[in-house]
Amino acid sequence: MFTSSYLLDVDGSSKPRPAITDGVPPRAAAGTAPTVTTGGPAASFALMRAAAATHSTDNAGGAFR
Repeated sequence: MFTSSYLLDVDGSSKPRPAITDGVPPRAAAGTAPTVTTGGPAASFALMRAAAATHSTDNAGGAFR
């Protein structure tokens, strides 16, 4: 499995990654801006739906900043 170098420390171990810790609503209406809390700094995040082996998803759009 390929892992991008920006996700790794110099020694090859995984860098710590922020995690969403609070504030995730079960639903959000189109055009709204959900607010979430993270365990560390995060410049942006993207909501992605789960993909299926029989379907394709374009994950390039939809980033929140």
